[in-house]
Amino acid sequence: MNGKLTKPEVLILSTDSQEYLPLLQELIVPPTDIQMAVTIDEARDTYSDQPVILGQPDLIAEVLNEMPGVRWV
Repeated sequence: MNGKLTKPEVLILSTDSQEYLPLLQELIVPPTDIQMAVTIDEARDTYSDQPVILGQPDLIAEVLNEMPGVRWV
């Protein structure tokens, strides 16, 4: 990674992910790839080196050490 996001990727980890997804899609310019997870297990399954993770701090804290590609929370 050269430090620049050529295709921004975001993981939303929150019990309210489905509510946040359409709001973010309105604000972010394509081709941003936004994935969502409601549980910690879903986050583990969905994570694919996204550099940005948004969501509930308590859930993110549970899995952040398992996500080495995350650069911004």
